[in-house]
Amino acid sequence: MVKEMRIWPKVGIIILNWNNYALTSRCLESITGLTYPCYTIYLVDNNSQDGSIEKLLERFGNTGIQFILNEANLGFAAGCNRGIKKALNDGCDYILLLNNDCIVYDKKFLNYGILLAELEPRCGIVGGKILFWPDTKRIWSTGGYISFWFAEKYIGHGEIDKGQYDEIAERNFISGALMLIKRKVFDQIGLLPEVYFFGKEDWEFCTRARRAGFRLLYHPKFSVYHEASSSHDWTDPNYVYNGTLSKILYKKRNLPPVFFKLWFLIYKAYLNFFFPLKYHLHKEKYLQCIPPDTLRQAMLAAVKDAPHTEKITEEMLLNYRRQCHQKQQCSISKSKVKKL
Repeated sequence: MVKEMRIWPKVGIIILNWNNYALTSRCLESITGLTYPCYTIYLVDNNSQDGSIEKLLERFGNTGIQFILNEANLGFAAGCNRGIKKALNDGCDYILLLNNDCIVYDKKFLNYGILLAELEPRCGIVGGKILFWPDTKRIWSTGGYISFWFAEKYIGHGEIDKGQYDEIAERNFISGALMLIKRKVFDQIGLLPEVYFFGKEDWEFCTRARRAGFRLLYHPKFSVYHEASSSHDWTDPNYVYNGTLSKILYKKRNLPPVFFKLWFLIYKAYLNFFFPLKYHLHKEKYLQCIPPDTLRQAMLAAVKDAPHTEKITEEMLLNYRRQCHQKQQCSISKSKVKKL
């Protein structure tokens, strides 16, 4: 049973689209019929060039959804921030970040999240049980923590959901794929950090919220399905480059300088000497078992660029993609010469 409130807070649901009509329209359709009585959907488009925004406007333009059309591909954080600003200006008490590859299957899910946040005054962010799609019995995330040496650790990731995470609990990290945020969090720490293009902005936002004294809580009934990383090609070196550079940037911005220097030194040593061995022993843990040299070269390129990087931009990622393409073409040419 979901308890009722006399006055439900106003929620702004932020969904970001970029060149993906199929996923975004599916997400919007799944939200239809929510039992929550007071919400507005803000669909933010990052300058899609595939006709998806035109189709979305045609299909959902008269449904009360607020459309925000960005002039360029601003990345995840900056793109969402346009929607967040609009929602806060409209008087929303909460912001719900929802990835466009998520599917709402329980129409009461938002009620659960809001009730938990309202009952706990120190709660700033609520996360939920995110299940894989289409393998909906398997857990993608129940929140987690950020490792000092490596990356985020999702509690329960990959496990079959048998009710082992069906208790409300505190977390150190909540995924930006499903993140319910109180207005006062933004008032105190600001919007999503725009130094990241996509990925790791949720790391820093959660870190800043906890340092400001807010609690991060997990509710198992605040749940959605998630077609994880459907917007990115896991085998793309550009994806690896961005992820590595974002991780280094997060560490540089959130660790004391002495600790960051130590971490960076050890991380470089790990990539240069230990990564190939670790990959060989645990291939199944890496990106679809693509060649270790491809992964390592992308990571080392990020390490090289990190000392000169304060913000990751689309142009940086496009430049790296062009460099990879040129190297690939050069390698193909050399191979043809050898055959001759």
